[in-house]
Amino acid sequence: MHTPDQASASRTPTTWARRWANRSTASMARMTARMRLVIEVVSPDSAASDRDLRPRHYAAAGIPHFWRVESTDFRPFVYSFELDADGAGYQVTGVHHTRLTVDSPFPITIDLDRLPR
Repeated sequence: MHTPDQASASRTPTTWARRWANRSTASMARMTARMRLVIEVVSPDSAASDRDLRPRHYAAAGIPHFWRVESTDFRPFVYSFELDADGAGYQVTGVHHTRLTVDSPFPITIDLDRLPR
């Protein structure tokens, strides 16, 4: 049985990164080759990393789509990005405040006003 602290610690980005770091390069390449989208939720404690460092890692891994979820006054909004032509970084494809609607990597519409706050 996990205590709440143990359960939340196992889901932290640091734990995730350690697991990835322990994989072989070939294993990571196979995994990221199948990934079409990464969604990063910006946390006040790691905002700089969430906005800068992590997207650079995702781009370097060749993940073609990236969404960054932020909030203002407890209202979520989403930046959507696509990998640029040379694969060096992401280009903004949209800033979604009330409704997220995209066709790629798959068609979806999300009513952001209905998400929990």
